[in-house]
Amino acid sequence: MKNLTTDGTTQMILMKIPFAVPSKGKVEVTAIFSLVVFNPTNRVTSCVGCNAGTLNCSVSLDGAPITSLSDVYYSYNIVSQEYAMTTTSAVIAGTHTIALLCVGLLNPNYTNLVMQATGRGMSAIVLY
Repeated sequence: MKNLTTDGTTQMILMKIPFAVPSKGKVEVTAIFSLVVFNPTNRVTSCVGCNAGTLNCSVSLDGAPITSLSDVYYSYNIVSQEYAMTTTSAVIAGTHTIALLCVGLLNPNYTNLVMQATGRGMSAIVLY
């Protein structure tokens, strides 16, 4: 479990897989992860229905995003959420890296909250 940055710009790597491809082909990637947003000192929030923050994650191939997701958290759903992302991308012969990167952005009214993410698993199937 990692505490995510909550500045909205600094992405953290949750999981990554290096792999090599002998010839041109495709890679199918699946990443499964969970996120929990909570107040470490008091789980009660002062505003029901207020926007607490956002989550932005992407799967990248050699540093370039190939798929992404965004989610908004409200004060009434500050609980653990499970996510899965699957995508396929073309690859050329050589060594590559697939990575899952995430960043949070907290509402300034909720700076006491913490966003923690856990990589549950990642697979990369190469077809060539």
